[in-house]
Order: sequence, then structure tokens, then C-alpha cells
Amino acid sequence: MVPDLPVLRTAYLIERDFAEFYEMAAEKSQGEAKKVLKMLAMWERGHEALFKQLHDKAFEEYAQMPWGG
Repeated sequence: MVPDLPVLRTAYLIERDFAEFYEMAAEKSQGEAKKVLKMLAMWERGHEALFKQLHDKAFEEYAQMPWGG
């Protein structure tokens, strides 16, 4: 289970970075492009939340192990 932690954390950070990228790009865009970029940012925020939840759950389980995993 321990190898899952860095993978899940990396996935969470990648999704966060893409969400921030799309949000910044949307601020500089207009019309349909702005709408699409905002939608992509929203999707990435959903992925970010999912991976964060999975990471936190795995971390909590790992922390409960008497030998530290």
C-alpha cells in the first residue's frame, strides 16, 4: 500500500496544476473558449478532489498500521 501514497499524491497535484492552468487561461479568454476552459477546470477540480480523497484514505490506513506500513 505504501507505493500508492506517492502515486495518489502525484495524481492529485497534476490535477490541481491542470485546474489552475485552465482557470488562468479562462481568465484571459472570451466567448466559447472561456466557457470550455472553465468546464475543463471544473472537471479537473473534480479529479483533484477524488485523488485527494483517495490519498487521504490510504494515508490514514497506512498511519494506523502498527509497523508503519
